[in-house]
Amino acid sequence: MDNTPQKYNSIDMPMSVFMNAYCDGDLSQVENFDDIKLEYQIALGGKALDVQLADSLEYQKLNLKVQLAKALIASLDLRRYVRQLIADNAIDAKSVEHITKAFELKSDEQIFTELKALRYHIMLPNANMNDSKVYSEQINGWIMNDMVTLSELANEQKNKKKKEEGAQVIQDRNYFTDRFIAINGALHLNINETSSVRMFCRAAVQYINYCERQAALNAEQK
Repeated sequence: MDNTPQKYNSIDMPMSVFMNAYCDGDLSQVENFDDIKLEYQIALGGKALDVQLADSLEYQKLNLKVQLAKALIASLDLRRYVRQLIADNAIDAKSVEHITKAFELKSDEQIFTELKALRYHIMLPNANMNDSKVYSEQINGWIMNDMVTLSELANEQKNKKKKEEGAQVIQDRNYFTDRFIAINGALHLNINETSSVRMFCRAAVQYINYCERQAALNAEQK
């Protein structure tokens, strides 16, 4: 008969096993506990996690747009500069041959089309859609504006992280016991150490939503 204890690898484990591992460091009944903790944090995140992910996605999308615009403009500027050097006979013939082949991989028109696809020109009353140099100069101010927005978003995320770190609560056994009592009292449930971690997380999110609704009602009554 195999007496090897069951190993859990998801938040479908009992809270008692999770608390042993999380609070006491007893990993005898779990495996890949770092992955389990991440799953726990995601399940517990609720609306706050949705907002955090949305903010991160907004930053990444804007950052990608800015970096791509800068790279495309730099590529067009470099091509104009190199062609001027070629016209002035400032580059040897062999280098000219290599440069010409490299430029043939993607035409100026293709690069300019990619730049226009970022749609910075919709902010301009009279964008020059035919001259890449003029167009790049016209949209530069809006690219700089997006860079300022990125800086502001980054600072907001840093400030949120600092606040979250300052408000962090030690999740020991007393924390989980207090959570059981609060959740059960408010929602009339029976969450305890035999409940699954998944069930606890769902109840905890519902409890947070309940507290937010109560706070809003109290604010309206004042």
